Amino acid sequence: MPQNTSNETTSNDKVQEFDIVWLIAYLWAKRKLIGYIVGGCLAAALVLYVVMPRKFTASAAILPIVQGQSGPLGDLKGIASLAGINLSESSAGNAITPDLYTEVVTSTPALLDIMENVPLTWKQSQDTVMTLYEYMKADTILGVGDVILKYTVFLPYTIKKALAGDDKKIVFTYQVAEDNYSSVGKPIILDETRKECIEWLKDRITVLPDDEVNLVRISCVGECPEQSAELATAVMQQIQTSITDYATSNAKKDLHFLEKRYEEAMEEFTNSRQEFFDYRDRNRDYVEERSSIARQKLEDKYNLDYSLLQSLQGEVEKCRMRLLSETPVFSVVEPVVQPNKKSSPKLLICLVAGVVLGFVFSIGGILVVLGYKQVFRPREFANIYEAYRMADDSGEEA
Repeated sequence: MPQNTSNETTSNDKVQEFDIVWLIAYLWAKRKLIGYIVGGCLAAALVLYVVMPRKFTASAAILPIVQGQSGPLGDLKGIASLAGINLSESSAGNAITPDLYTEVVTSTPALLDIMENVPLTWKQSQDTVMTLYEYMKADTILGVGDVILKYTVFLPYTIKKALAGDDKKIVFTYQVAEDNYSSVGKPIILDETRKECIEWLKDRITVLPDDEVNLVRISCVGECPEQSAELATAVMQQIQTSITDYATSNAKKDLHFLEKRYEEAMEEFTNSRQEFFDYRDRNRDYVEERSSIARQKLEDKYNLDYSLLQSLQGEVEKCRMRLLSETPVFSVVEPVVQPNKKSSPKLLICLVAGVVLGFVFSIGGILVVLGYKQVFRPREFANIYEAYRMADDSGEEA
């Protein structure tokens, strides 16, 4: 009995090995079909490489100064302490980390500013310089690759856009809250063109913090070298402006309030001083109790306004020092360099992808057909199986 079990196990292993060999032999017999499919996929990959729009990538890197570290005014606290000003509590600022940079650049206000105010170079029949919003609104001539993609891959989106109709009825509004101390603005209403511009920018702008070296790396993709460099430069400027505004927003609001209050106090002090000196000059030779009381009241008001003015002046200077201490500093480690080679598409990648997809489609299709015949046409599958098994047996006997 143990010998029979071992014989059955050996025969099952031979059948499994024979099935694998049979499958390889069947695929080898279909090598011409596989070659045709691989060649077709390779040709499709070459056509796609030709019609795909060229893209160029410009990159840069900046080194931000994280809030809480020593800034450019490292001795500011010591200097301020000599004047009786304490910056230990007021110079904390808003917490800013490199992770915030990605959110700042991809925010809607930042993208709106780039699309409407940054002129970009567009590669068409001739070089065109205009903003992204103007380009999207203009009747531009699409290239051959764009036309093919528009009516093939992006055909559903093209039909949806055509059915949506004109977007002139949609009004764009972006208003800041009237209250300077309110952090909640009015809602932003975007038309379809601006939505397309935002999606276009998000697909081409990449800002990633590098935690290992504490850098912020910027990468922008454009359809020509000039456009990618211009976009990367605009992103760097937008980062510096937005982060600076965010870091110094509280200090600017406080400084604006104190300066306005200082102007009012200066006006009040000027009036009270004028009244006091005019009254003193008019009543210089009078010595009466009533005049003494009126003079004392004017003098007290003058001294009080002067003390308030001196106090506000100190607060204004303190707030100005705080504003300087909270202003972040950016060091450009890697400046924007205009690329001279395209980043995509890559010919080698297209060829490899065509070959791999050709083998996947051909071999996968053959296996699907075999599985279909095995389930729904068992006799036809048995004939194929026996034919290639007999061929294999004859090869082994020879």
